[in-house]
Amino acid sequence: MIKSMTGYGRGEVKTQDYHILVELKSVNHKYNDFTFRMPKSFAFAEEQMRKTIRNKLHRGKVDVMMTVENLSDKEFEVRVNTKLAKEYIEKIESLCEACNINDRPGIEMITKFPDVMTAMPLEDNQEALLEAIVEATENATKQLDEMRTKEGRVLADDLNFRAANLKKIVEDMAPIAEEIPALYREKLSERIAKILDKTGISDTSLSEERIATEVAIFADKANVDEELTRLKSHILQITNLTKSDNSTDGSVGKKLDFLAQELNREANTIGSKANSLDLTNLVLKAKAEIEKIREQVQNIE
Repeated sequence: MIKSMTGYGRGEVKTQDYHILVELKSVNHKYNDFTFRMPKSFAFAEEQMRKTIRNKLHRGKVDVMMTVENLSDKEFEVRVNTKLAKEYIEKIESLCEACNINDRPGIEMITKFPDVMTAMPLEDNQEALLEAIVEATENATKQLDEMRTKEGRVLADDLNFRAANLKKIVEDMAPIAEEIPALYREKLSERIAKILDKTGISDTSLSEERIATEVAIFADKANVDEELTRLKSHILQITNLTKSDNSTDGSVGKKLDFLAQELNREANTIGSKANSLDLTNLVLKAKAEIEKIREQVQNIE
C-alpha cells in the first residue's frame, strides 16, 4: 500500500523520573530530511531518534519536537562554555565602544545568551532517559505512519480513478488515429482532382500513384501506435504500483513520478502528430488527467 508523505504523530512516555513528549510533523520532500527542535541538553538522543523514525519513514521532511520534564530530583550537570561567554563579552564591549555607550555586560546578561550555560543530564541518567525518549519516538512514529498510510489509501483511490479515466481516453484515441490516413487520402484526392480539372490533365494513373505515395509518407509520420501502446503500459504500471508494498525502501513515489513524466511525454508526442481536431481534443483531455496524476504523485512516499 502506498503512503502519503504528509502526517502528524505524537508519542508520550511517563516514567518515575521523566515526562517525555515527542511530536512529529511530515510534509513532501524529495529526500529524507529532519529538523529537530528540542533542548540542546538532549542532543545526545538525536541520532537514535533519527534512526527510529527512518525505520518507518523513507521520504519526506520531518519536524521533530521534544520536551522533557524532570519529575524527580535526578541531578543535572550545568556546563559553562567559558570561551563562548568571553566572545559575547568582547563583542558587546566592542559594540558599546563603537556606539559611545559607557556600559559593561553583566553576568546576568551573559548567562541568558544561547549555549553559555547548559543543563545536561548526568551520564548515569542518560541511558534510562534515552530509553524513554526512544520509546516516545517509536510511539510518535507509529502514529505518524498510520496517518500517512490512511492518507495513502485515499491517494491510491484517486490515482486509480485518474488512471481509469486516462485509459478510456487512450482507448478512444485508437480508432480516430486509424482513420486519419484514410481521411487524409480523401482530402488529398479532392485537392488533386480540382487541380487536374483546372489544368485539363486527365492522367489519373499518375495522380493515384502520387496520392498513394503521399498517403504512405503521411501515415508513417502520423502513426501513434507506439505512443498509445506505451501509454497503456504506463497506466497499467501506475495501477499496479498503487497496490504494491512501499515499506522496504519508499521508492514507489519516485517510480510514480517517473511514470507521470513519461505519460506527459507520450501525450505531447501524440499531440504533435495529431492531424485531427478530435484527436487533439482527446490529447488535451489526457493531459488534464495526467496533470492531476502528477500533482497527487508529489505527495506519495
